[in-house]
Amino acid sequence: MRQSGGIETLVQEITASKASKDIAAIIQPYIVQAVGLCNRGVKTDNLHMLRESSMPAILTEGGFMDSTTDIAALRSDAKLKAQGEAIADGLAMHFKLKLKICTYTTKRRSDQIVRTYIKSNSRFDRRGIETT
Repeated sequence: MRQSGGIETLVQEITASKASKDIAAIIQPYIVQAVGLCNRGVKTDNLHMLRESSMPAILTEGGFMDSTTDIAALRSDAKLKAQGEAIADGLAMHFKLKLKICTYTTKRRSDQIVRTYIKSNSRFDRRGIETT
C-alpha cells in the first residue's frame, strides 16, 4: 500500500464551465475539513462523465483505497457521512440554498435528523416536489 492519499476534486480539463470550477473550488475544502485527509486540490482531467455532461459536473475522490492513511477514513461510517454532508453543504452554498432540519420516524430508528436544503422562496407540494 502507498502512504500518500488524500482528497481531490476533478473538473474537465479544457471545456469545464465556470460553474463546474466554482463548485469544485467550494466543495474541495469542505471535504478536506470534514474527513481530515490531505488536500490534493482541484485538478483537471479528460474524463467521459465530465466531458459529456450537459450540466456543471465535478468528480470527487474522497480518498484512495490503496493508501494506508485513507483506508481508515473510507471504512468509517462517520467519515463517509461527513464527506456526503460536506458535498451537500458546498452545493448548497453554491446554489444559495437554506438548510431545513427535518425529524422523522422509521421502523428501525425513532428519531432521524435529515438535513434538507431548500430555496428560500420555493414552494413544495405534500410529496416534497418543488412547484413553480
